[in-house]
Amino acid sequence: MKELLILNRRCIRHSQRGGAEIYTFEIAKYLVQQGINVVCFSSFQYGLKRHDVIDGIQFLRKGNELTTHFWGFF
Repeated sequence: MKELLILNRRCIRHSQRGGAEIYTFEIAKYLVQQGINVVCFSSFQYGLKRHDVIDGIQFLRKGNELTTHFWGFF
């Protein structure tokens, strides 16, 4: 099975999401429909789960908007 990791500062459920997050989410949904396992890594925001699945897309959240790039590297 093909897999794809997407790194983004914010996720689709982040309170400050914008066009980039919506666009990325739509692409990820399409890829899941094509049989690709998609994981999105983004910053954590209080009130959101650290691990979540939305429309077949796995979401991992760690760090804040400044440190998420550091965590994404690992």
